[in-house]
Amino acid sequence: MSGHTNEGVGREPAVETAEPNTRRIWFYLCMALAFLVIFQIVAYYWFLGMKDAELQAKQVYSEDRNLQLQHGKDAEALERYQWLDKEKGQVQIPVTRAMELLLEEQKAKK
Repeated sequence: MSGHTNEGVGREPAVETAEPNTRRIWFYLCMALAFLVIFQIVAYYWFLGMKDAELQAKQVYSEDRNLQLQHGKDAEALERYQWLDKEKGQVQIPVTRAMELLLEEQKAKK
């Protein structure tokens, strides 16, 4: 007899020889692409929301700061004495003092 044996007969080979399941591959590929597209859309709108919130916060801070500056200027203008026209003798006086003078003038007329 020869040294050949029939040990390998009837056994399957050690490598996969079946055709790949293309439907399953396409399904998973489509699902992965759909997930990536949905993720990108969600990330985009999340970014827009965060950007809008940040811009709004900066705008509110800017408006608050401008409003504070304007209030400061108004308060200073209402509380100080100042010459408007020296030649005509016009002066600016604080509002509270002007109201006091007006009351005294009205009392003197009665």
